[in-house]
Amino acid sequence: MTVNALGGPPACRENEAEGTVVEVFPSLGPDGSLLRKDEAENFPALAVKGLYAIYRVPDAAFSDPNYPAGDYAIVYVGEGNNPDIVLQVRNGKIVRIDYILGYPESNELLPKGVTEFLLEPVSK
Repeated sequence: MTVNALGGPPACRENEAEGTVVEVFPSLGPDGSLLRKDEAENFPALAVKGLYAIYRVPDAAFSDPNYPAGDYAIVYVGEGNNPDIVLQVRNGKIVRIDYILGYPESNELLPKGVTEFLLEPVSK
């Protein structure tokens, strides 16, 4: 595929036929990205200072075949200037990472509609 847009599949590499199945890991932030397995060594470290909450992902959460929502979300507070991070988890596996940017210090790290917690939010 030659179009590289949020919600779409990963772009084809040179000499890669359209429709070729590739393994990718999705992440969302200001932009979406799909990290290929052979690029994993370039994945930035997750710099966090602590666990904030674990919740069941609401049915209304954003989900796309290329950016799947998890059944549960694990929220971490970013360390220093690093973003807060949400690990979307389904069937015991991380299916997506969300980077949360631009929130005020009082911070609303949880999306609307969250009603079920495995770990209630702790203070930042």
